[in-house]
Amino acid sequence: MIGKTPEERMREEDRRKAEMDFRSFVADAREDGRAEGYAELYAEGYAEGYAEGFAEGQERGLRQSFAEHVQSLQRLLGETVVPKEDLMKLESDALKELSGELEKRILLQLRGQ
Repeated sequence: MIGKTPEERMREEDRRKAEMDFRSFVADAREDGRAEGYAELYAEGYAEGYAEGFAEGQERGLRQSFAEHVQSLQRLLGETVVPKEDLMKLESDALKELSGELEKRILLQLRGQ
């Protein structure tokens, strides 16, 4: 078996060191890419969730407001007051329409018709 010269051993050691450095660099780059991707996905998910939650909250608040208004109008008309839970099952457009119909009936009563 032929021994290696000091120069050959040094070159082989440098080659192994360069290979390990490269592998370490690739592993770090992958980890950085994963972290960056995770951060982007988290930010997108948070923004979408926030927007959807905000819109749902607005819709629920609007329905609740209309439901309470309908109940007030029903009281003024002397009608049976529909429970708020039942009114909240309706869409806001349906509640708005019902509110408008009740308002018209009150106006007609005030005019004596």
